[in-house]
Amino acid sequence: MKMKCEKLLCSVMITLVCACNVLAANEPGSGQQVEAIKAQALELNRDLLLLKEEILYPNDSRLTVFLSLEVEEFSSLETVELSIDGRRLVSYQYTQRELDALRQGGVHRLYMGKVNAGEYEVVAVYTGKGAEGRNFRGVRKLTLKKTSGEKKLELKIVDSTDPQQPELFFVHRTAQAAGSLRYGTTLFYYFQRDYFNALTELMMARQLDEVEAYEDTAELLQSGASLSYGMERAAEKIFTSLLTERDASIDRDRAWFYLGKLAWKRADLNSAYAALEKMSPTYQGQLTSEANYLRASISLRRGEELLAASYETLLPIDSPWLYYHYYNLAASHADRGEWGEAIGYFQRVVESPLSAPEIKSLRDKALTASGYAYLAIENYDQAAQDFSRVRLDSPLVDRALLGYGWAYSEMGDYHSAVSSWKALAERSLMSDSAREGQLALAYAYEKLGRQRDALEQYRRAGKVYKTEMAAVQMARSALNDSELPPLLDVADDYTQDWLGEQDVLPQVAHQPYLRQLLSRHHIQYALRELRDMHNMTRYLSRVVLDLEQLSAEDEAQQSSYAPRIQDLFKRAHAQQLQMQFSLQLAQGRVRELAITELQQQGDKLHRALGQSLLAVARLYDSGSPKVQP
Repeated sequence: MKMKCEKLLCSVMITLVCACNVLAANEPGSGQQVEAIKAQALELNRDLLLLKEEILYPNDSRLTVFLSLEVEEFSSLETVELSIDGRRLVSYQYTQRELDALRQGGVHRLYMGKVNAGEYEVVAVYTGKGAEGRNFRGVRKLTLKKTSGEKKLELKIVDSTDPQQPELFFVHRTAQAAGSLRYGTTLFYYFQRDYFNALTELMMARQLDEVEAYEDTAELLQSGASLSYGMERAAEKIFTSLLTERDASIDRDRAWFYLGKLAWKRADLNSAYAALEKMSPTYQGQLTSEANYLRASISLRRGEELLAASYETLLPIDSPWLYYHYYNLAASHADRGEWGEAIGYFQRVVESPLSAPEIKSLRDKALTASGYAYLAIENYDQAAQDFSRVRLDSPLVDRALLGYGWAYSEMGDYHSAVSSWKALAERSLMSDSAREGQLALAYAYEKLGRQRDALEQYRRAGKVYKTEMAAVQMARSALNDSELPPLLDVADDYTQDWLGEQDVLPQVAHQPYLRQLLSRHHIQYALRELRDMHNMTRYLSRVVLDLEQLSAEDEAQQSSYAPRIQDLFKRAHAQQLQMQFSLQLAQGRVRELAITELQQQGDKLHRALGQSLLAVARLYDSGSPKVQP
């Protein structure tokens, strides 16, 4: 398992620090106060779980059963049932997320309990689907001779000669193998993106001296999990510590890269460049392309455009970073009005041979930007062609439809402009382009001499603007008057990943403005903090309940754990008070950011309403018989 986990860990760590669609380096990370709260919660969780094992499952009578997969052929595992002497211990149904984690090298702690010394019959029943989708059911029995001391069993499911049904084996694990199981359990949570429990397991393993054989990769695992859990400072501390060690097994180039990436995320360009320059000049690992992309981006931000452009030769054609680099160069030229140079780089992005989803999105951005650059140099036919190539399900489609209409409008083809703007007018006014499209459609009708249609469209636009303004006001009222957790539905959010592309968004269908406005990047980080605060608030409530159970068990056993239990009680209550304060601050940040966005949206709608009313008055004042009732 060690080789498999280490190989997988390297591939995962490459993508941990970067979010491929983020080209800017000015997004904030989790605040220092939030990081401190998370660190305290992790330490409390570690100490609670260690104490729970000691009290509820004493070492001399503890039985722990783990499950792992080493299969390639079968489709999926569905359930595992474990019993001892006919008494069911556990029946577990696996989710797809858990199966994916097992396939990547994770180990599931299936059962932990008390079993006295003696001889027992252990039966494992497992079900699932085979290679061709056929259901299977397997049974494996074991005579277990339990002696004093902890007993560890591993249920290992492996491929068999029958592709329809894998085999299950019982593996007796010695104390020396405890580290691999504990580390595997850490990976089980890690690959599910449950970074809180992954970090807790790793901290427990260290406390029990069960991770020594995996310490090198464990350091990288901890730093990666910390980053993904929004604890950038903790991750940076680990990388810095690794670089001060003389251990030859440490991948120093990788550590310097991540330090540079962290500095880049904070927009500390000098520190980022200095860290990247400490990577070996001969380094040709999997991070080479991204490191060169970062160097190029730093040079571009410093105004060193020729140096930035020179990095093109260091980025392979099959690397996505080459096309992000092209887009950045194009945007830099466009900012200075150098439209020809900008179009050249945008077209290089469009011609990318890659087909990954993020590259498709980048291609849509490049096509849209290129279209507007062609509009700027009055090449309307080419502009229309670029706009027409933007995917219909792309977030850029509104902007492309607007540009497509203007391209044909400038060519005097108002019929084609009407077709584009008519489609745009039916889309959500949350988009600036859709809002402009309402008025542009009326303008096209005027150019076609359809004054009555133009008047009706201006009126329709005014009604739509008023309706949307009312919706904005309702959303503002909801944010002002309602509790944020149920309104935004973040309290039950599972995802912990700060670096992934999945947004934290409310599920409330009656407030579409909230859902779209809260997808803004700067609000997303505030929402992630709010989500994490809520998750930890619920966690602390469970901690108190667990401690009450442990206290009762301690009294029943007349053992000597009361001082440790009381210490955990005090820490939990102190954290609850701190959490309440931090939660209020996090809610205030989200509320303030969202209301500001809504205010800006309302102002835009108000201006558009004014334009529509003026247009109606202008048409009436013109005295045209085509608009008279």
